[in-house]
Amino acid sequence: MAVDAGRLALTVSDDGVGVAAPVSAEAFGIGLGATCGRLARMYPGQHTFDLRARPEGGTEVRITLPLRLDTTTETTALAHAATADRG
Repeated sequence: MAVDAGRLALTVSDDGVGVAAPVSAEAFGIGLGATCGRLARMYPGQHTFDLRARPEGGTEVRITLPLRLDTTTETTALAHAATADRG
């Protein structure tokens, strides 16, 4: 997981047999197809879902989403930490 140009980037890879290129996520069954569909509904035109064969073998999936920080949660956590330090 990383932040890349204001976007959250998630990458999962394995070193298995891999996939044939080019590949469509929908071709890999219900799970990945449902994930692609859900991302398209939640982040229309604002996400990526890339599935590729790794050159050294295996498969890699990379998903990017808009990065949204919940500053309310951060502020609350900082306030609780400051209070705990005083006690």
